[in-house]
Amino acid sequence: MSPGHFMQYAETSGHIFEMTRHIMRQTLVDVGNLYSKNPDLKLSVNLFAGHFEDRRIIEDLIEIYGDSRISYSQIVRQVTERQPLRDMNMARKIIAEMQSLGIRVALDDAGTGHGGLAYLQKLGIDIIKIDKMFVDTLWTEVSSSSIVDMLVELAGKLGMGIIAEGVEMMEQIGRLRELGVTSAQIGRHIRAEIHLCTAPARPSLCPACRSADQRRGLRRQRRTRAR
Repeated sequence: MSPGHFMQYAETSGHIFEMTRHIMRQTLVDVGNLYSKNPDLKLSVNLFAGHFEDRRIIEDLIEIYGDSRISYSQIVRQVTERQPLRDMNMARKIIAEMQSLGIRVALDDAGTGHGGLAYLQKLGIDIIKIDKMFVDTLWTEVSSSSIVDMLVELAGKLGMGIIAEGVEMMEQIGRLRELGVTSAQIGRHIRAEIHLCTAPARPSLCPACRSADQRRGLRRQRRTRAR
């Protein structure tokens, strides 16, 4: 059974809930000590649409992480666009409850699935994750650069963080910097997050940020003249 088919079976059979609980408990065993010594580290775990249909995921998070070596502020939960959320109002309430604990919520696979801009508008997402599909085709598809540029600008206007997924080459890092992306998830098997901007607190010192700011300024000028 392929990984994709296995996950589909786990979701449709309901086993995904216990699997998610097991993964969360295992993080305490595997990296709990590391995270307690490094408060800036973030722990991301994907959730599927069914997790946003009732409060059980909130109860699981409190039970597992409430008095643990991994703090709520180090946790990022990811909702994917690839599966439609059946009850947007309930999903928004669950996300708001996660955020009240200090947990951040990311939109995974942005631009590839069912939710589109509606998820950003209605769910109160904290972070946009640029799908690997767009990162891989930055040089071969003009539309990929345009989509990344749009997502960066949108994240900035909405006060959200933005992360590029599946970065595997230094050339990609350079291009993402030019587009204004400041963080990336690197490696095919490594789920580490790196900061692409060397001076996030003072963007004027960072050529990539300065270039991105200049491009955004030019776009605003063009829109103003067009009016």
